[in-house]
Amino acid sequence: MFLKFRPLSFLPLFFLCACNEPVTPESAGIFSSVSTGGEHTCAVSRSGVAYCWGRGLSGELGTGGVGNLDRPTKISRDIVVVQVSAGTNHTCALTLEGSIYCWGDNQYGEVGNGSFVSQAVAVPIQSGLRFTGVSSGWRHTCAVASNGDGYCWGNAAQGQLGNGQTFDRSAPELIKGGIKFAHISAGGFHTCGISTAAQAYCWGLNTLGQLGSGVAENSLVPVPVFGYANAASISAGYTHTCGLDGKQIASCWGSSDHGELGTQGIAPIGTAGAYTPRLVFGGTVFATISAGVNVTCAVAFQGNLQCWGRGDNGEIGDGTQFDSAVPKGVGPGFRVVSATGLTHVCALTIAGAVDCWGRGLRGQLGSSLQFSTVPVRVGS
Repeated sequence: MFLKFRPLSFLPLFFLCACNEPVTPESAGIFSSVSTGGEHTCAVSRSGVAYCWGRGLSGELGTGGVGNLDRPTKISRDIVVVQVSAGTNHTCALTLEGSIYCWGDNQYGEVGNGSFVSQAVAVPIQSGLRFTGVSSGWRHTCAVASNGDGYCWGNAAQGQLGNGQTFDRSAPELIKGGIKFAHISAGGFHTCGISTAAQAYCWGLNTLGQLGSGVAENSLVPVPVFGYANAASISAGYTHTCGLDGKQIASCWGSSDHGELGTQGIAPIGTAGAYTPRLVFGGTVFATISAGVNVTCAVAFQGNLQCWGRGDNGEIGDGTQFDSAVPKGVGPGFRVVSATGLTHVCALTIAGAVDCWGRGLRGQLGSSLQFSTVPVRVGS
């Protein structure tokens, strides 16, 4: 896929950046969460400091400069972060006070500060609201306000903002339907969320069944996911979606040309693997799940990590480069996983370290390695 590139207006283009000191290998086990973007990764330390590494040519690392980095580096803005969410070429963070700051590519308004100018430092979104969660997608961002209302901004060409329109927005727009959300996940060109009543909803592009509504029609507003009224969590990938029900059993729907639904089935490219939720092979119970670009990963309650789907870039993490239409074991000792990178996956260990695998040509693995089919420790 090809992305339009708009040069940043504030700095010349450099390929190396020494803006901040990187985290050292000795202090690598300090993280509380991790999020993979297109070709970059970000994480939050236990003290509330946001670090990013990998591709930085659009300012998505938030260091104040433009360039790639292969080690975790503090963002330049002095804010206390409780959650970070890396999109394709932009990143957003939720602060302790409930504010949202974003940085990086902004050609569609995904930074949310009322402009279309890219930012190399974190800037507050244009809103006086307080939020409880944020999710950065392909070219758009969504968040849940403290009162449960959902807001989105950025690219709207396929209706992924959920406001009933297809015009890009550079500031938060209220999602239509009066739904009170507990969680929202921004995907490729669609978005999904869980209501406070445990009903799953999706909106936006639906050519491959990623909305789970049972039909192939796009929707500019939230529509219920068919038969998914007892939902606990949801993760919108690029062209597929996965979730956990009230019993933590995993289901997926949408594209499956690499087996990313985990149902043993492979669908021809350009066709839907499932228009409604299908149980992941074996009816597996997971604590967390993450749908990415043709790959899905999940962590069981015992800490065992499994992945399925595309594997030619090493995304499965099992030491091979083969696709898998059923879950494959990556290893024990993990707490949460983020599979939303273009060709890489990262996971947080129980001890607080971050491991990554897949392709790392931009430094997104956080180590000197540019490719690995098994987890490697960030900072090594």
